[in-house]
Amino acid sequence: MIVDKKEKGFFLVSTKKKILFPLSTMILRLDESVITQIRSHTIFHSLDSVVRELLQNSLDAGANEITIKIDLSSLSVYIHDNGTGITPDDLEKVTLQHYTSKWHSHNYKGEALFALKVISNLTIISKAPDYTTPFKLNNSVAELYNEYSGGYFQIGDINPQGTVVIAANMFRNIPVRREQIRTTPHAKLVEAIKVAVLESLTPNARVNLKIFLVNHTTLQLDQIVAICGHSPLLFQLFGVKTKFEPVRAKFKNIKVVGVIGREPITAKHQYVFVNDRRVTLSLGESKRLNDLFSSSGFNDIDFRTKTTGKPFYKHPTFMFRVYPGKREVVQDSYTWNIVLRIIYKIIAKFLDRRQPPKPLLSTPPIHRTSDKYILTTKTKLGFLKENEIDGLVDNRPYHGKEAPLPRIPTIAHLPHQCTSTHTTPHLTSSQTNLAPEKFRVINQVDRKFILLAADDQLVVLDQHASDERIRVEQYLQEFVSQPNPGLRLHSPIAFGVHASELMLFDQYAANFNSFGICYTTDTAQVVITHLPLILLTKVEDDAEFLKDSLLQHCYDLHDHVKRISPNFDNWFETSYHLPRIITELINSKACRSAIMFGDILTKDEMQDLVNKLSRCKLPFQCAHGRPSIVPIANLM
Repeated sequence: MIVDKKEKGFFLVSTKKKILFPLSTMILRLDESVITQIRSHTIFHSLDSVVRELLQNSLDAGANEITIKIDLSSLSVYIHDNGTGITPDDLEKVTLQHYTSKWHSHNYKGEALFALKVISNLTIISKAPDYTTPFKLNNSVAELYNEYSGGYFQIGDINPQGTVVIAANMFRNIPVRREQIRTTPHAKLVEAIKVAVLESLTPNARVNLKIFLVNHTTLQLDQIVAICGHSPLLFQLFGVKTKFEPVRAKFKNIKVVGVIGREPITAKHQYVFVNDRRVTLSLGESKRLNDLFSSSGFNDIDFRTKTTGKPFYKHPTFMFRVYPGKREVVQDSYTWNIVLRIIYKIIAKFLDRRQPPKPLLSTPPIHRTSDKYILTTKTKLGFLKENEIDGLVDNRPYHGKEAPLPRIPTIAHLPHQCTSTHTTPHLTSSQTNLAPEKFRVINQVDRKFILLAADDQLVVLDQHASDERIRVEQYLQEFVSQPNPGLRLHSPIAFGVHASELMLFDQYAANFNSFGICYTTDTAQVVITHLPLILLTKVEDDAEFLKDSLLQHCYDLHDHVKRISPNFDNWFETSYHLPRIITELINSKACRSAIMFGDILTKDEMQDLVNKLSRCKLPFQCAHGRPSIVPIANLM
C-alpha cells in the first residue's frame, strides 16, 4: 500500500480499492532526520559527554599537549591538540556515520563526530605532518582563521601537526535539553567535566592538559584544570591531598587495579571504571563498601572538643579500574557481582593492614603468599571463600610511620553522655499525647527522671533530655529569626582552597550570607569576614576546622541534602537546612545548659518542664535523638 494524500483527517491509501484509514491507526516510519537527531542525543546528552569524546579522540591521535576552552553561555567547546592530524582525504570522511580509524578504541562505532555535527555547528581544522598547511575539511584554514581570530576560540598556530575541533551552540535543535544544561549550576557542570577528564586520562600518563572557562564578566579565560602528567590526577583535578596505596587483584579474566587513600577526606571521591568507562555504583553497593571503612574506624575524626558531634563528615577515597574480558560486564549481573566481591576483598585487605598488631598468644601464624595474584582459574565464579582472595593489596613495603587506630571501647565501658549520631530529623510528630492536662506529676525519681501519671498509664520523663529538647528548639528559633546574625571579625580568617572548592564557595555565597557567614574569594583562597557568634566562639582562629565545616555545607548544598533557599518564615523547616556545624553547636549548647542528672526539681518546676515540652515540635526526643519520655506501665 502507498500513502497517496491526506483527506479530511484520514490518509488516502492507493490499492486495488480506495481505502481510508484513520490517522490515529497508521504506523509510519519516522523521518530520517528525526531518527538521526534521536540517535545523536543518545550519544551526547550532556556537556561532559562532548568533552569526554573529543578528549578521547585527541588521546587516540597520540596527543600529549591538549587545550580545551568551554563557553557555558553559548554551550560551545573548543579543543586543540598536537596529535597526528588528519589528512585532507580522511577529513572528508571524518564526520560520516560509521567511519573511524580507531575501530578498536574509544569511538569504535564511528558515530561520535557524526552525532556532534547533528547537535552543533561543527568546525574541524587539522594539519597532518606531511602537509604544509592546515585544512578545514577540504578547504584551507585561512578563511576560518580570520573568522575566529578576534574571539575566545582563536585557532592559533597548528605546527608541525595537530587538530582543532569547535562544537558551537550545542543542542541548538533541542531547546529543552539546552535550557536544562544552561540552568545547571556551573560548579556541577565543572565537576562533571573533571570526572570526564579523570575517566579519559586514568589509563594514560604524561599528558599536559589545560581547560579554560570563558568568563564573560571579566572577558578572560579562567583556568579550571591544569594537568602536567606528574602529580596524581585526583589532586590536580579535585585537590585531594591524601597519599594513596596501590592495590590490585586478578580473577580469571578479570583484572582490578587501583588506589585507596590512606586518610579520609571531606569530599566524596569514589570511582570505578570498567574498560575505561565510569560505572556509577548503586546506593546499596556504595553503602556496603563505605560501611566496611566506617566499621573499621577508618572514618573516625578527632575534634578539639567533645562537645561537638559531626560538623563535617570524612569519606574514604578510592579509584578502581576493572578490565574484564568483555565490555558488557555491567549488564551481566553475574560478572558484575564478582567484580564487586573482588573490590570488597581488596578494601577489606587494605583495612586489615592498617589495624594494630594483635597479641601474640594462641593465634596461629598466617603464611602470606609472595604472589601478587593468587586467584586461579580453578576457582568457580560466585563462590569466593573468605580466604580465597589474599595479598590483594600491593605488598611493596611502605616506608613511613602510621599511627595505630585507637581501640573502640565496648558499650559497657562507654561514659554516659549525649553524642550526636545525626542531625535533627525533618519531620513533625503528634503533640496531642503530650497535652499537659492529660498528665499529673507524681514525683522526681533518682534526681534524673520525672514520674507522670496519665489516664491509663505511667510514663517516665528524662529531665535532661526534655530540657535539652526545649532549649534546642528555642535556640534554633532564635538563630533563624535573627535578621543579621553575622558579626564582623577583628582579624579575617583566610584559608586556601582548590579551584573546584572555590567554585562551590562562589556559587553558594548568598546561602552562607543568610546564616551570617560572609566571605570574599580570590584566585586560591577564601577570606572569612563575618561569622555568627555561636560559630565564632567555637572556631576562634582554627582556619582548617572552619574550612572543613564550611566545605561540608557546600557539599550538602551541591548534593541537594540542604536547600539553597530555605523558607525563613518557617523556622522549624529552615533549621534542617542550617550548616551542620551550626546545628551541632546549637545542640551542644542546649545539652550543656539543660537541666542535668542530679538536679533537684520542685513540683512546679517539673510541671513547667512538661508544659514547655508539650509545645515543642519534636517533644519525644532530645537534640541528639535520645528518647525524652517513655511509657513504663499500664494502669488498666
